[in-house]
Formats: sequence, structure tokens, C-alpha cells
Amino acid sequence: IVDGERLRWVAAFVVLRSVNAHARKLQERFGKRTVEIIGAGEVDGAEFLGVRLLQQSPSCSECYRELCALVAEDVLQGRYPDLRPRVIPSELDSWRRTVLSPDTTDAENDQPWNALPDHLRQSALILRGLLSHDVLLVALTKRWRVEYGAHPVDTRRRSAVP
Repeated sequence: IVDGERLRWVAAFVVLRSVNAHARKLQERFGKRTVEIIGAGEVDGAEFLGVRLLQQSPSCSECYRELCALVAEDVLQGRYPDLRPRVIPSELDSWRRTVLSPDTTDAENDQPWNALPDHLRQSALILRGLLSHDVLLVALTKRWRVEYGAHPVDTRRRSAVP
């Protein structure tokens, strides 16, 4: 059994719902050359927008950092009841550093997650993997269902395998 297996699914869903909520705002701020949105999407999170960050854009990394900060703040403010950490003010800095900072020191005692109580550590480390270690970035920059040489008239085969 994987540690926190249900929490991993919940965290991924919450992150995607937060991305869905902030996609249009990020597109307005960074432009259509950085954030591509496909589809209508629903506000309640039942259906997600097709959101893609375009890596050739010079502001892609800045947009991704801002998106990660927005997702972290959504989680901290309890916008999604499935993942609502109870963080007290003295733990806020350690929680944010754990979730948003990929760089840590080598000293075991200086790791930000060591300052977190057990009930916060697991969810913070799962979010850290999704946000700080660019799992979300890989998912948002990937081109899905690219039509590699699909026949333009034959509708029976919509996409081809590369």
C-alpha cells in the first residue's frame, strides 16, 4: 500500500480544479502566447478546461510559478473541502516553503517539512511533488491528442500514432 494513496488522488484533483479556476485570469495576464485554453469548462470543476502552458513563451516559467502560488493559496484558504489543511500562523512559512520551494538544504534538520506536524506533512509533501518538482508543469505543457498525419477527410480515424 502506498502511503497516502487516497490523499494523492484528492490532491491531484484539487490542483486541477484550482488550475481550472485560475486559467482565464492567467491567460489575461500573460497572454494567449503563454496560456492556451481549449474548451468551455465548468466553474464547479465537474469538467476541466483544456489548459496548456506554451514553453516557447519567455514568460512560461513566471506564469507557472504564479500558478503554483495561486494553487497553494487556494489550498491554504480552504477553497476545496477535500483538502483543507489546518495550518496555524506559526506553521505557514514552513508549509509554503515545503510546497513551493524545490531547493532545500542538505542538512536533515533544516528541511522545512521537519517543522510541520504529522497531520500537515503528508499533504504538503504530495503538493510539493506536484508543484515544486514540476509534475503539473509536465502535464500542462504536453500536447495531447496531436494528429500526427491523420487523414484530413477520413473521419473514422481522428488521430494517428506517431
